[in-house]
Amino acid sequence: MGTYSTKQDSMRSSSRVRVAGCGLCEILRVGDCFVASFNCVPYFVIQLLLPRGRLFRSGIAAGLAELEQLKRLGRVKSLTRTFHCLLWNAVDHGKAEELAQVESVISSTSPTGLQRLKGFVLLELGKKGAFLDSLGQEPHLEHSQLLFMVEFAAKLKTVIVLESLLELSLVLQIRPQEKALIYDELIKIYGKHEDKDNLERITESILHESDRQPFTATLGRLAHFYRLGFLMNSFEFIP
Repeated sequence: MGTYSTKQDSMRSSSRVRVAGCGLCEILRVGDCFVASFNCVPYFVIQLLLPRGRLFRSGIAAGLAELEQLKRLGRVKSLTRTFHCLLWNAVDHGKAEELAQVESVISSTSPTGLQRLKGFVLLELGKKGAFLDSLGQEPHLEHSQLLFMVEFAAKLKTVIVLESLLELSLVLQIRPQEKALIYDELIKIYGKHEDKDNLERITESILHESDRQPFTATLGRLAHFYRLGFLMNSFEFIP
């Protein structure tokens, strides 16, 4: 078992580097090698296929069919990104029956996952009205759903979702502690790109919060970028 794992890990690492910039044929060839040697498809092959839209060259239905084949062959730990890609395409430009197919596939794996991803995609596509409608007459996000959206947006660097959650925070009854989580992820993204304007905008927003106590750590994170010098050094952080 030790030799098997070592060989598989070594093959996975070298293959990941080799196919990262390659086309569909090379990616599938590497997948076939794994099937022949270990009777599984490495998850990074699936990740490389779907985000590039390779499975949609013949439409969403063809993508679903190919996904099912990969699932049968592979030992997939998580399909969140794959489902996200399918759902995004279906919501953005798919037909009603294609959207229903995608939702059925996701729901069969995780009914909760469908609800969370659907909300994420709606915000990602700028459909805030549809997002609120999907939550019912009294829009409210459970903490677990909000946490999923924040963490997934952070992984994908999808600032529009994070910004939309802030815009809708009052309607969604998002607590200050939860807003702090959203601010934190935006600060990481904008800070990495040295986006001065957006960092200063976030600073202003936090300083206008009626209660700054929940944002103490967030202000500390912002202070790091002030120390780097590309933000103003004269901002008053003390209440």
